[in-house]
Amino acid sequence: MNANDLNIHEDNQEIITSIQKVLEEKQLLEPLRGKADVPIETLIAFLYESHYKNKDKEDVYKTVKKDSFFRTKKRWVKTTIKNIDAPKAPDKELRAKSKFLQDYISKFGIAQFRREFEVDSLEMYLERAIKELEEWAESDTLLIHSYPYFEEKTARQHKTAVQTDLLVIIGEFLNNKKSDYKQTVSEYVISNQLFGVSSRAKIELEGESMPFTGDGEMFDNQEYYPAVQKKGFNPNKNVNIIVSSDFVNDLNKKVPDLDAKDFELFINVLNYRDVNFQTTRRIQFPLKDLVWQVYGNDAGKYYQMTTERLLKLANYRVTEANDEGEYFVKGLFSSARILNDVKDTKGGKIVTAYVSEDVYDDILRQQVINIYSEKVEELKGSFAYHLVFVLQKERLIAHQMKEPNPVKRKWLDFRYAIRFNRRTKKENLEEFEKAVSQIKEQQFLIQDYYRSGEYYFFTFFPLSSIELEDYTPKPDIRLN
Repeated sequence: MNANDLNIHEDNQEIITSIQKVLEEKQLLEPLRGKADVPIETLIAFLYESHYKNKDKEDVYKTVKKDSFFRTKKRWVKTTIKNIDAPKAPDKELRAKSKFLQDYISKFGIAQFRREFEVDSLEMYLERAIKELEEWAESDTLLIHSYPYFEEKTARQHKTAVQTDLLVIIGEFLNNKKSDYKQTVSEYVISNQLFGVSSRAKIELEGESMPFTGDGEMFDNQEYYPAVQKKGFNPNKNVNIIVSSDFVNDLNKKVPDLDAKDFELFINVLNYRDVNFQTTRRIQFPLKDLVWQVYGNDAGKYYQMTTERLLKLANYRVTEANDEGEYFVKGLFSSARILNDVKDTKGGKIVTAYVSEDVYDDILRQQVINIYSEKVEELKGSFAYHLVFVLQKERLIAHQMKEPNPVKRKWLDFRYAIRFNRRTKKENLEEFEKAVSQIKEQQFLIQDYYRSGEYYFFTFFPLSSIELEDYTPKPDIRLN
Protein backbone atom coordinates (compact mmCIF):
# COMPACT_ATOMS: atom_id res chain seq x y z
CA MET A 1 0.00 0.00 0.00
CA ASN A 2 1.18 3.51 -0.76
CA ALA A 3 -0.22 6.98 -0.13
CA ASN A 4 -1.84 7.22 -3.57
CA ASP A 5 -3.88 4.05 -2.98
CA LEU A 6 -5.28 5.00 0.43
CA ASN A 7 -8.85 6.14 0.95
CA ILE A 8 -9.23 8.08 4.17
CA HIS A 9 -11.33 6.02 6.58
CA GLU A 10 -13.92 8.08 8.44
CA ASP A 11 -12.63 6.69 11.78
CA ASN A 12 -9.34 8.47 11.11
CA GLN A 13 -10.82 11.76 9.93
CA GLU A 14 -10.81 13.38 13.37
CA ILE A 15 -7.12 12.60 13.90
CA ILE A 16 -6.21 13.83 10.42
CA THR A 17 -8.12 17.08 10.93
CA SER A 18 -6.44 17.60 14.32
CA ILE A 19 -2.98 17.04 12.85
CA GLN A 20 -3.74 19.51 10.05
CA LYS A 21 -4.64 22.07 12.72
CA VAL A 22 -1.33 21.40 14.45
CA LEU A 23 0.49 21.96 11.16
CA GLU A 24 -1.40 25.21 10.64
CA GLU A 25 -0.53 26.41 14.14
CA LYS A 26 3.13 25.62 13.51
CA GLN A 27 2.89 27.33 10.08
CA LEU A 28 4.01 24.07 8.48
CA LEU A 29 0.92 23.09 6.50
CA GLU A 30 1.67 25.05 3.34
CA PRO A 31 5.46 24.41 3.30
CA LEU A 32 4.90 20.66 3.65
CA ARG A 33 2.01 20.71 1.19
CA GLY A 34 4.34 22.29 -1.37
CA LYS A 35 7.01 19.65 -0.85
CA ALA A 36 4.75 16.57 -0.69
CA ASP A 37 4.13 14.52 -3.85
CA VAL A 38 0.53 13.65 -2.86
CA PRO A 39 -2.23 15.62 -1.08
CA ILE A 40 -1.13 16.28 2.48
CA GLU A 41 -4.40 14.91 3.92
CA THR A 42 -3.83 11.59 2.11
CA LEU A 43 -0.20 11.46 3.26
CA ILE A 44 -1.13 12.07 6.91
CA ALA A 45 -3.74 9.28 6.73
CA PHE A 46 -1.28 6.90 5.07
CA LEU A 47 1.45 7.55 7.64
CA TYR A 48 -0.94 7.23 10.57
CA GLU A 49 -2.40 3.96 9.22
CA SER A 50 0.93 2.41 8.33
CA HIS A 51 3.00 3.47 11.35
CA TYR A 52 0.90 4.38 14.41
CA LYS A 53 -2.56 2.82 14.28
CA ASN A 54 -2.96 -0.13 16.69
CA LYS A 55 0.72 0.13 17.70
CA ASP A 56 2.61 1.41 20.75
CA LYS A 57 2.63 5.07 19.74
CA GLU A 58 5.44 6.06 22.07
CA ASP A 59 7.75 3.29 20.86
CA VAL A 60 7.04 4.14 17.20
CA TYR A 61 7.71 7.84 17.84
CA LYS A 62 11.01 7.15 19.61
CA THR A 63 12.13 4.83 16.80
CA VAL A 64 11.28 7.43 14.14
CA LYS A 65 13.17 10.14 16.02
CA LYS A 66 16.24 7.98 16.59
CA ASP A 67 16.49 5.89 13.40
CA SER A 68 15.08 8.30 10.80
CA PHE A 69 14.88 11.89 12.02
CA PHE A 70 18.22 12.39 13.78
CA ARG A 71 20.08 9.88 11.63
CA THR A 72 19.08 11.72 8.44
CA LYS A 73 19.97 15.14 9.83
CA LYS A 74 23.37 14.03 11.10
CA ARG A 75 24.17 12.18 7.87
CA TRP A 76 23.36 15.22 5.75
CA VAL A 77 25.50 17.52 7.88
CA LYS A 78 28.40 15.08 8.05
CA THR A 79 28.34 14.67 4.27
CA THR A 80 28.21 18.37 3.42
CA ILE A 81 31.11 19.11 5.80
CA LYS A 82 33.20 16.26 4.40
CA ASN A 83 32.53 17.38 0.82
CA ILE A 84 33.97 20.88 1.32
CA ASP A 85 37.50 19.63 0.62
CA ALA A 86 36.77 16.28 -1.05
CA PRO A 87 38.42 16.32 -4.53
CA LYS A 88 35.60 14.61 -6.46
CA ALA A 89 32.59 15.82 -4.46
CA PRO A 90 29.77 17.57 -6.35
CA ASP A 91 29.69 21.37 -6.27
CA LYS A 92 26.62 21.75 -4.10
CA GLU A 93 25.57 22.80 -0.61
CA LEU A 94 28.40 24.07 1.62
CA ARG A 95 31.09 23.21 -0.93
CA ALA A 96 29.34 25.35 -3.56
CA LYS A 97 28.96 28.15 -1.00
CA SER A 98 32.68 27.99 -0.23
CA LYS A 99 33.60 28.23 -3.93
CA PHE A 100 31.18 31.12 -4.41
CA LEU A 101 32.79 33.03 -1.53
CA GLN A 102 36.30 32.36 -2.87
CA ASP A 103 35.22 33.91 -6.18
CA TYR A 104 33.56 36.78 -4.31
CA ILE A 105 36.80 37.60 -2.47
CA SER A 106 38.79 37.41 -5.72
CA LYS A 107 36.38 39.79 -7.45
CA PHE A 108 35.51 42.30 -4.69
CA GLY A 109 38.37 41.95 -2.20
CA ILE A 110 38.59 40.83 1.41
CA ALA A 111 37.48 44.21 2.81
CA GLN A 112 34.13 44.04 0.98
CA PHE A 113 33.76 40.40 2.04
CA ARG A 114 34.22 41.40 5.69
CA ARG A 115 31.63 44.16 5.42
CA GLU A 116 29.11 41.95 3.62
CA PHE A 117 29.42 38.76 5.71
CA GLU A 118 30.62 40.22 9.04
CA VAL A 119 33.55 37.80 9.47
CA ASP A 120 37.28 38.32 8.97
CA SER A 121 37.99 35.38 6.66
CA LEU A 122 36.47 32.59 4.61
CA GLU A 123 37.73 30.11 7.21
CA MET A 124 35.81 31.92 9.92
CA TYR A 125 32.67 31.98 7.76
CA LEU A 126 32.89 28.23 7.22
CA GLU A 127 33.51 27.61 10.92
CA ARG A 128 30.34 29.55 11.73
CA ALA A 129 28.35 27.76 9.03
CA ILE A 130 29.53 24.34 10.24
CA LYS A 131 28.64 25.21 13.85
CA GLU A 132 25.14 26.27 12.77
CA LEU A 133 24.67 23.05 10.79
CA GLU A 134 25.83 20.91 13.71
CA GLU A 135 23.39 22.72 16.01
CA TRP A 136 20.64 22.12 13.45
CA ALA A 137 21.48 18.40 13.37
CA GLU A 138 21.21 18.18 17.18
CA SER A 139 18.01 20.23 17.39
CA ASP A 140 14.93 18.34 18.54
CA THR A 141 12.55 20.91 17.05
CA LEU A 142 14.05 21.90 13.68
CA LEU A 143 12.55 19.55 11.10
CA ILE A 144 14.46 17.91 8.25
CA HIS A 145 12.87 20.07 5.55
CA SER A 146 14.34 23.17 7.29
CA TYR A 147 17.84 22.07 6.21
CA PRO A 148 19.51 25.16 4.70
CA TYR A 149 20.33 23.33 1.46
CA PHE A 150 17.14 21.31 1.25
CA GLU A 151 16.29 22.50 -2.28
CA GLU A 152 19.52 20.92 -3.54
CA LYS A 153 18.49 17.47 -2.36
CA THR A 154 16.95 14.94 -4.75
CA ALA A 155 13.22 14.40 -5.25
CA ARG A 156 13.50 11.07 -3.44
CA GLN A 157 15.23 12.72 -0.48
CA HIS A 158 12.48 15.37 -0.43
CA LYS A 159 9.81 12.68 -0.29
CA THR A 160 11.52 10.75 2.52
CA ALA A 161 12.23 13.93 4.51
CA VAL A 162 8.63 15.16 4.32
CA GLN A 163 7.32 11.76 5.40
CA THR A 164 9.75 11.63 8.35
CA ASP A 165 8.84 15.18 9.43
CA LEU A 166 5.15 14.27 9.32
CA LEU A 167 5.75 11.07 11.28
CA VAL A 168 7.45 13.15 13.97
CA ILE A 169 4.58 15.67 14.09
CA ILE A 170 1.95 12.90 14.17
CA GLY A 171 3.85 11.12 16.94
CA GLU A 172 4.15 14.29 19.00
CA PHE A 173 0.42 14.88 18.64
CA LEU A 174 -0.55 11.31 19.57
CA ASN A 175 1.79 11.19 22.57
CA ASN A 176 1.17 14.67 23.90
CA LYS A 177 -2.58 15.25 24.05
CA LYS A 178 -2.19 17.43 27.11
CA SER A 179 -4.62 20.12 28.16
CA ASP A 180 -3.76 23.80 28.06
CA TYR A 181 -4.29 23.71 31.82
CA LYS A 182 -1.36 21.35 32.24
CA GLN A 183 0.82 23.28 29.82
CA THR A 184 0.81 26.46 31.90
CA VAL A 185 4.00 28.48 31.49
CA SER A 186 4.75 30.35 34.69
CA GLU A 187 4.81 34.10 34.09
CA TYR A 188 7.34 34.27 36.91
CA VAL A 189 9.81 32.33 34.75
CA ILE A 190 9.29 34.70 31.83
CA SER A 191 9.34 37.97 33.77
CA ASN A 192 12.61 37.34 35.63
CA GLN A 193 15.87 37.73 33.75
CA LEU A 194 17.16 34.17 34.04
CA PHE A 195 17.68 32.98 30.47
CA GLY A 196 20.12 34.37 27.92
CA VAL A 197 20.04 34.50 24.12
CA SER A 198 23.24 32.54 23.46
CA SER A 199 23.36 28.76 23.61
CA ARG A 200 27.10 28.60 24.36
CA ALA A 201 27.75 31.61 26.54
CA LYS A 202 29.77 31.36 29.74
CA ILE A 203 29.11 33.44 32.86
CA GLU A 204 31.98 35.63 33.99
CA LEU A 205 32.07 35.53 37.79
CA GLU A 206 33.36 37.91 40.44
CA GLY A 207 36.59 36.83 42.10
CA GLU A 208 35.19 35.80 45.48
CA SER A 209 32.07 34.00 46.61
CA MET A 210 29.89 35.44 49.37
CA PRO A 211 27.21 34.12 51.72
CA PHE A 212 23.55 35.07 51.20
CA THR A 213 21.64 34.97 54.45
CA GLY A 214 18.13 36.01 55.39
CA ASP A 215 14.55 34.79 55.64
CA GLY A 216 12.98 32.50 53.04
CA GLU A 217 14.05 29.36 51.23
CA MET A 218 16.10 31.18 48.60
CA PHE A 219 18.31 32.55 51.39
CA ASP A 220 19.74 29.10 52.03
CA ASN A 221 22.85 30.31 53.88
CA GLN A 222 25.10 28.95 51.15
CA GLU A 223 27.85 30.84 49.39
CA TYR A 224 27.33 32.17 45.87
CA TYR A 225 29.45 33.77 43.18
CA PRO A 226 27.90 36.92 41.69
CA ALA A 227 28.08 37.18 37.90
CA VAL A 228 29.88 40.15 36.38
CA GLN A 229 27.24 42.40 34.85
CA LYS A 230 27.72 43.12 31.16
CA LYS A 231 27.43 46.77 30.25
CA GLY A 232 24.87 48.15 27.88
CA PHE A 233 22.40 45.26 27.57
CA ASN A 234 20.95 44.79 31.05
CA PRO A 235 17.81 46.93 31.37
CA ASN A 236 17.75 46.64 35.17
CA LYS A 237 21.02 47.32 36.96
CA ASN A 238 19.48 46.10 40.24
CA VAL A 239 19.15 42.55 38.89
CA ASN A 240 22.00 40.05 38.82
CA ILE A 241 22.68 36.32 38.54
CA ILE A 242 24.41 34.45 41.37
CA VAL A 243 25.62 30.83 41.19
CA SER A 244 26.16 28.34 44.01
CA SER A 245 29.84 28.14 44.96
CA ASP A 246 29.71 24.32 45.19
CA PHE A 247 28.39 24.14 41.62
CA VAL A 248 30.99 26.65 40.40
CA ASN A 249 33.85 24.78 42.05
CA ASP A 250 32.71 21.46 40.56
CA LEU A 251 33.00 23.07 37.11
CA ASN A 252 36.38 24.69 37.82
CA LYS A 253 34.64 28.07 37.42
CA LYS A 254 33.80 27.39 33.74
CA VAL A 255 30.12 28.09 34.25
CA PRO A 256 27.61 27.95 31.34
CA ASP A 257 24.87 30.56 31.20
CA LEU A 258 21.18 29.63 31.26
CA ASP A 259 19.86 29.42 27.70
CA ALA A 260 16.76 28.58 25.67
CA LYS A 261 17.32 24.82 26.05
CA ASP A 262 17.30 25.24 29.83
CA PHE A 263 14.01 27.14 29.54
CA GLU A 264 12.55 24.32 27.44
CA LEU A 265 13.74 21.73 29.94
CA PHE A 266 12.25 23.63 32.88
CA ILE A 267 8.84 23.88 31.18
CA ASN A 268 8.98 20.14 30.46
CA VAL A 269 9.71 19.45 34.14
CA LEU A 270 6.69 21.51 35.20
CA ASN A 271 4.47 19.30 33.05
CA TYR A 272 5.33 16.26 35.21
CA ARG A 273 3.66 17.69 38.31
CA ASP A 274 1.00 15.50 39.92
CA VAL A 275 -1.28 15.50 42.95
CA ASN A 276 1.70 15.64 45.34
CA PHE A 277 2.74 18.97 43.88
CA GLN A 278 -0.08 20.79 45.69
CA THR A 279 1.18 20.23 49.22
CA THR A 280 4.88 19.52 48.71
CA ARG A 281 5.93 21.51 45.60
CA ARG A 282 7.59 18.24 44.59
CA ILE A 283 7.79 17.02 40.99
CA GLN A 284 8.99 13.46 40.46
CA PHE A 285 9.48 11.69 37.14
CA PRO A 286 11.72 9.23 35.25
CA LEU A 287 14.93 10.84 33.99
CA LYS A 288 14.67 8.85 30.75
CA ASP A 289 11.36 10.51 29.85
CA LEU A 290 12.85 13.98 30.21
CA VAL A 291 15.91 13.05 28.13
CA TRP A 292 13.61 11.93 25.30
CA GLN A 293 11.48 15.07 25.55
CA VAL A 294 14.42 17.46 25.43
CA TYR A 295 16.75 15.68 23.00
CA GLY A 296 14.67 12.98 21.28
CA ASN A 297 17.48 10.51 21.94
CA ASP A 298 18.47 8.40 24.96
CA ALA A 299 22.15 7.90 24.17
CA GLY A 300 24.45 8.25 27.18
CA LYS A 301 25.66 11.76 26.37
CA TYR A 302 22.08 13.06 26.38
CA TYR A 303 21.55 11.71 29.89
CA GLN A 304 24.65 13.61 30.95
CA MET A 305 23.56 16.80 29.20
CA THR A 306 20.09 16.63 30.76
CA THR A 307 21.52 16.02 34.23
CA GLU A 308 23.88 18.98 33.85
CA ARG A 309 21.02 21.26 32.84
CA LEU A 310 18.88 20.13 35.79
CA LEU A 311 21.69 20.87 38.21
CA LYS A 312 22.28 24.21 36.55
CA LEU A 313 18.65 25.22 37.07
CA ALA A 314 18.87 24.22 40.74
CA ASN A 315 22.04 26.21 41.43
CA TYR A 316 21.28 29.59 39.83
CA ARG A 317 19.52 32.47 41.56
CA VAL A 318 18.51 36.00 40.59
CA THR A 319 19.05 38.81 43.07
CA GLU A 320 17.02 42.00 42.84
CA ALA A 321 16.88 45.22 44.85
CA ASN A 322 13.98 47.65 44.51
CA ASP A 323 13.89 51.43 44.92
CA GLU A 324 12.83 51.08 48.56
CA GLY A 325 16.03 49.21 49.38
CA GLU A 326 14.31 45.83 49.75
CA TYR A 327 16.36 42.84 48.63
CA PHE A 328 15.05 39.64 47.01
CA VAL A 329 16.63 36.34 46.00
CA LYS A 330 14.64 34.34 43.43
CA GLY A 331 15.09 30.94 41.84
CA LEU A 332 13.36 28.21 39.84
CA PHE A 333 14.10 25.09 41.88
CA SER A 334 14.85 25.05 45.57
CA SER A 335 16.48 21.66 44.92
CA ALA A 336 16.84 18.91 42.31
CA ARG A 337 18.21 15.43 42.97
CA ILE A 338 18.88 12.28 40.96
CA LEU A 339 19.69 9.50 43.40
CA ASN A 340 20.85 5.96 42.64
CA ASP A 341 18.50 4.42 45.22
CA VAL A 342 15.34 5.98 43.75
CA LYS A 343 14.11 4.02 40.71
CA ASP A 344 11.04 3.65 38.53
CA THR A 345 9.40 0.27 37.89
CA LYS A 346 11.77 -0.39 34.99
CA GLY A 347 14.88 0.34 37.07
CA GLY A 348 15.50 3.80 35.61
CA LYS A 349 16.61 6.78 37.67
CA ILE A 350 14.02 9.18 39.08
CA VAL A 351 14.39 12.96 39.26
CA THR A 352 13.02 14.63 42.39
CA ALA A 353 12.73 18.40 42.05
CA TYR A 354 11.15 21.01 44.29
CA VAL A 355 10.12 24.27 42.65
CA SER A 356 10.58 27.55 44.48
CA GLU A 357 7.68 29.15 46.33
CA ASP A 358 7.47 31.91 43.70
CA VAL A 359 7.10 29.43 40.84
CA TYR A 360 4.65 27.30 42.82
CA ASP A 361 2.33 30.21 43.64
CA ASP A 362 2.45 31.49 40.08
CA ILE A 363 1.58 28.09 38.58
CA LEU A 364 -1.48 27.76 40.81
CA ARG A 365 -2.58 31.26 39.89
CA GLN A 366 -2.16 30.64 36.16
CA GLN A 367 -4.04 27.34 36.30
CA VAL A 368 -7.07 28.94 37.93
CA ILE A 369 -7.08 31.73 35.34
CA ASN A 370 -6.83 29.22 32.47
CA ILE A 371 -9.77 27.13 33.66
CA TYR A 372 -12.06 29.75 35.16
CA SER A 373 -11.01 32.81 33.16
CA GLU A 374 -14.45 34.37 32.73
CA LYS A 375 -15.45 33.95 36.37
CA VAL A 376 -12.09 35.16 37.66
CA GLU A 377 -12.29 38.20 35.37
CA GLU A 378 -15.56 39.21 37.06
CA LEU A 379 -13.77 39.46 40.42
CA LYS A 380 -10.89 41.67 39.34
CA GLY A 381 -10.46 44.80 41.42
CA SER A 382 -11.66 43.17 44.63
CA PHE A 383 -10.16 41.15 47.48
CA ALA A 384 -12.19 38.19 46.15
CA TYR A 385 -9.82 38.02 43.13
CA HIS A 386 -6.91 37.31 45.49
CA LEU A 387 -8.95 34.89 47.61
CA VAL A 388 -9.80 32.75 44.54
CA PHE A 389 -6.22 31.52 44.31
CA VAL A 390 -6.01 30.86 48.05
CA LEU A 391 -9.26 28.86 48.11
CA GLN A 392 -8.24 26.89 45.01
CA LYS A 393 -5.11 25.83 46.86
CA GLU A 394 -7.23 24.70 49.84
CA ARG A 395 -9.63 22.90 47.49
CA LEU A 396 -6.78 20.94 45.92
CA ILE A 397 -5.32 20.08 49.32
CA ALA A 398 -8.74 18.86 50.48
CA HIS A 399 -8.98 16.64 47.39
CA GLN A 400 -5.55 15.16 47.94
CA MET A 401 -6.13 14.57 51.66
CA LYS A 402 -9.61 13.11 50.92
CA GLU A 403 -11.27 15.56 53.29
CA PRO A 404 -15.07 15.26 53.09
CA ASN A 405 -17.29 18.28 52.52
CA PRO A 406 -17.74 20.57 54.33
CA VAL A 407 -14.01 21.24 54.72
CA LYS A 408 -13.12 22.93 58.00
CA ARG A 409 -10.63 25.83 58.08
CA LYS A 410 -9.84 28.32 60.83
CA TRP A 411 -9.96 31.83 59.42
CA LEU A 412 -6.54 32.68 60.86
CA ASP A 413 -5.09 29.68 58.94
CA PHE A 414 -5.27 31.87 55.83
CA ARG A 415 -2.60 34.21 57.16
CA TYR A 416 0.00 32.33 55.12
CA ALA A 417 -1.41 34.11 52.07
CA ILE A 418 -3.52 37.01 53.35
CA ARG A 419 -2.63 40.04 55.44
CA PHE A 420 -5.63 40.83 57.64
CA ASN A 421 -4.83 44.54 57.92
CA ARG A 422 -8.13 45.99 59.13
CA ARG A 423 -8.17 47.38 62.67
CA THR A 424 -10.45 44.79 64.30
CA LYS A 425 -11.27 41.11 64.03
CA LYS A 426 -14.87 42.02 63.15
CA GLU A 427 -13.77 44.21 60.22
CA ASN A 428 -11.34 41.56 58.93
CA LEU A 429 -13.99 38.83 59.05
CA GLU A 430 -16.49 41.07 57.25
CA GLU A 431 -14.03 41.65 54.40
CA PHE A 432 -13.16 37.96 54.25
CA GLU A 433 -16.80 36.82 54.25
CA LYS A 434 -17.78 39.38 51.62
CA ALA A 435 -15.07 37.98 49.31
CA VAL A 436 -16.15 34.38 49.94
CA SER A 437 -19.74 35.33 49.12
CA GLN A 438 -18.66 36.98 45.84
CA ILE A 439 -16.86 33.80 44.78
CA LYS A 440 -19.87 31.66 45.65
CA GLU A 441 -22.10 33.94 43.53
CA GLN A 442 -19.92 33.13 40.51
CA GLN A 443 -20.76 29.45 41.07
CA PHE A 444 -17.26 28.02 40.98
CA LEU A 445 -14.86 26.60 43.57
CA ILE A 446 -17.42 26.96 46.43
CA GLN A 447 -20.90 25.44 46.40
CA ASP A 448 -21.70 26.70 49.89
CA TYR A 449 -20.12 27.81 53.18
CA TYR A 450 -20.95 28.86 56.72
CA ARG A 451 -19.04 30.18 59.72
CA SER A 452 -19.11 28.85 63.26
CA GLY A 453 -17.00 30.80 65.71
CA GLU A 454 -13.37 30.86 64.53
CA TYR A 455 -13.99 28.33 61.74
CA TYR A 456 -15.33 28.36 58.19
CA PHE A 457 -16.89 25.26 56.67
CA PHE A 458 -16.54 25.13 52.87
CA THR A 459 -18.46 22.82 50.54
CA PHE A 460 -16.17 22.76 47.51
CA PHE A 461 -17.28 21.84 44.00
CA PRO A 462 -15.75 18.51 42.88
CA LEU A 463 -12.63 18.89 40.76
CA SER A 464 -13.39 19.10 37.07
CA SER A 465 -12.16 16.43 34.65
CA ILE A 466 -9.38 18.71 33.45
CA GLU A 467 -8.21 19.27 37.02
CA LEU A 468 -8.39 15.57 37.79
CA GLU A 469 -6.31 14.85 34.68
CA ASP A 470 -3.62 17.21 35.90
CA TYR A 471 -3.55 15.85 39.43
CA THR A 472 -3.68 12.12 38.79
CA PRO A 473 -0.57 10.47 40.30
CA LYS A 474 1.91 9.30 37.68
CA PRO A 475 2.45 5.55 37.15
CA ASP A 476 5.76 3.66 36.97
CA ILE A 477 7.39 5.44 39.89
CA ARG A 478 8.32 3.60 43.06
CA LEU A 479 10.79 4.41 45.79
CA ASN A 480 13.18 1.67 46.84
